[in-house]
Amino acid sequence: MPNGENGKDCHQNMNRQERRAAKVGKSGLPPVGEMLGQALRLHQGGQLVEAEALYRQVLAREPGQADATQLLGLAAHQRGQHAVAIDLIRRAVELRGDQPHYHANLSQVLRAAGQRDDAEVSYRRALALKPDYLDAWFGLAILMHEMGRAGDAEVAYRQVIALKPDLAEAQNNLGNILEDLGRPADAAQCYAQAAARRCRDAA
Repeated sequence: MPNGENGKDCHQNMNRQERRAAKVGKSGLPPVGEMLGQALRLHQGGQLVEAEALYRQVLAREPGQADATQLLGLAAHQRGQHAVAIDLIRRAVELRGDQPHYHANLSQVLRAAGQRDDAEVSYRRALALKPDYLDAWFGLAILMHEMGRAGDAEVAYRQVIALKPDLAEAQNNLGNILEDLGRPADAAQCYAQAAARRCRDAA
């Protein structure tokens, strides 16, 4: 019969084995969260084919996994498959409509596909969920300029600058908008502010 210490060691070893078994899971695969993290690292490293394969493995196990669905859509977008991307990200939005970045990412893909009106709707949904969403304001500003809506673009760029005053690109772009609106003096002020910020960044 084992003494107390040996019994304790045996119990600890069994706990470690049980934890390892729980981590791997009954299927012999790692947990979904671990797979998703690995896929995201591959994605961020530009290994789209490998990332997509892992996203699909996640979805085979959990078809309603919204993050994997959305990220698979982004990978499709990066490969130029805009229709596939739109379908996937819209599905993710249906699963988790409370995620502002899903709406913003859908906007980017819709814009790339030339569906500008739908892109605007998605940007505004993202901003309704997160009013201080810098990237969504910036994307909306660019979209409004492309659509010839200079007044709306000005509003969006001013929101960007309010959120991040040291963003020279936004100041410069606002200057371009003000030129379009026939306000050269205001435009010149924006260009000067953008140049000053670039000088500070370069120092």
